Amino acid sequence: MSAEKECVIHDGIVDRVEGNKVFVNIVSMSACVSCHAKGLCNMSEIQEKSIEAEKPKGWEPKAGERVNIEMEERLGAKAVLFGYFYPFLVVLIALIAFTASGLDEGLSGLIALALLVPYYIILYLSRNKLRNNFAFRIK
Repeated sequence: MSAEKECVIHDGIVDRVEGNKVFVNIVSMSACVSCHAKGLCNMSEIQEKSIEAEKPKGWEPKAGERVNIEMEERLGAKAVLFGYFYPFLVVLIALIAFTASGLDEGLSGLIALALLVPYYIILYLSRNKLRNNFAFRIK
């Protein structure tokens, strides 16, 4: 087993620098972009995203400079859990519980979906703590 952690690396261009933060634009492509039939798909598979990273010590980035952004692969799986899996569990468990308690199925579904609102509010309020866990690094 390698001592180095598996990382996802993207090429990017420095957009701006604000204090100790560097904002880098990357082009995110889905796996099907490299497919031989990519001409049949629409351009929605390619998105430009702005990534916030901490400025490395001793480096003064300039707008337009090319950089590599990296994030540990395991953090991507963790992000999927928070963004998709946990909300799915909230809806599923609530739907089962409300339906089992004798509530109408339609109302159970609406309440289960409504429970996503507090879930995402809590996620939003925790964004600063999460930002520290999901840090991008400039290489």
